[in-house]
Amino acid sequence: MSPLKITSTKDWKHPELAGMEIVERDLSKDELAAFSEAVDAGDETTAHQFLADHPIVFEPVLERVGHHAMWFKNKPQIRPPLTNGKRGKIPDCLIAGKGSGGIEWFIVELKAPSARLFHKGGYFSSEANKGLNQLAEYLQYAQEKQGAIRDALEISDFVNPRGIFVIGRSQETEENVRLEKLKAFWRSTMPNIQIISYDRLKRAAYEAANRGKLL
Repeated sequence: MSPLKITSTKDWKHPELAGMEIVERDLSKDELAAFSEAVDAGDETTAHQFLADHPIVFEPVLERVGHHAMWFKNKPQIRPPLTNGKRGKIPDCLIAGKGSGGIEWFIVELKAPSARLFHKGGYFSSEANKGLNQLAEYLQYAQEKQGAIRDALEISDFVNPRGIFVIGRSQETEENVRLEKLKAFWRSTMPNIQIISYDRLKRAAYEAANRGKLL
């Protein structure tokens, strides 16, 4: 299985996105099957690597954008380490999607397919809590330091990103009405962050492929 072909945005004459890579709309059903295998393995590193090689999988969940064009950067360093020893800020992925209204930006935080969103008691698991806090911190920093990020990553069009948090499997909430309602509630209270399972990514990608959107 060969990874998705991605070419430099410089070849597509988008100087405002020079630091990103354009994502070609080319994904086979064999590659979708490989994504299912990566998810079933339950390992964050395996799933992340597949998504980094095949970022078009994200396109169906970008809502209003992505159908015109999509750009991707894996592990972008939005803030370098500081001289006082403070660590830099490196989200899992950065996505730009273009629609009829222009370009919108997304910061992605990934946790393992085997991780749980909730404890059985109904509160966020430690993995989910850590991931959501990381994502919120990235989004807050990105709003405050948009100019610095534009310069550092060569993305002069960067503005007001939203968040995508990917964790766990859909069965966790689909088989528990209480947890499904809690998940819907948290989505409504965090309009700038999508909380989605790996199964939702799989379903969206398969549906798009069956409509001929990705093939």
